Amino acid sequence: MGAVQPVREAAFAVECAGSGGHTIWLAEIVGAESERASTRSAAPSIHQARPAWRVGFNSGIKWLMRNTAAWGYLHDGSLDRAEGTVPGDLVLSVSLPYLRRYFQPEGDGFVLMLRGCSLFKLEDHDGAVLEDPHQIAERSPELLSIVSEAPLAIYTTLGTLTLAYRSLELALDTGQTLPAASLAQASSNYWKGWSERHGGSA
Repeated sequence: MGAVQPVREAAFAVECAGSGGHTIWLAEIVGAESERASTRSAAPSIHQARPAWRVGFNSGIKWLMRNTAAWGYLHDGSLDRAEGTVPGDLVLSVSLPYLRRYFQPEGDGFVLMLRGCSLFKLEDHDGAVLEDPHQIAERSPELLSIVSEAPLAIYTTLGTLTLAYRSLELALDTGQTLPAASLAQASSNYWKGWSERHGGSA
C-alpha cells in the first residue's frame, strides 16, 4: 500500500519514482532545447515511491508526469463509477475512505477527470479485454500498483488497466478542486501513522 506523488496542474512540480524492480525514466527539460535522461531501479508499488525527477517547461510544455502521478495515491481505491466517452473526456470516481477522511466536507473518495482520454481498457488475468469504461466501473476493480507509466498501466484486482489521456484534474467527490500538495500531505500523514502502528515502514 502507498503513494507516488500526484500533480494535477502544470503549476505543481512533477515528482515521481519508487524503490524496487521497475525502470523509471528521469528527465530534465528546459524550454525545448535541452534534455537529460537517466534510469533508476524502482519498485512501482503505489505507496513506496520517492521523489525522483522534476521537469522544467516553457509555456508550450506541460509537466511530463502529471498524468500518471496522481494514481499513486489511490492504492486500494475502488474504481466504482465512470461517466463520459472514449475518445473524449472521462470522469472517474474512486472510493478511498481511509484517505478521504483527511478532507472536509466529509465524503467517500475522489474524482479524476481525464481530459482527451483516448484509451481505457481492462485486460483480465485470462487475457480478455474490456474497453467500455462503464462496464469496467461496474466491476469495481481495486487499484493496487503502477505497472508502467508510458503507457500508463495499473495493476488491479481484476487485471491490468491501461489508460492514455491528455491531462488529468483531481477533485473531492463533493466537488471541491483538490490541490496536489494537499493530497500529498494527507497520504504522507496516513502512511506515517500506518508505519508507526505496525512498527515499520509501509
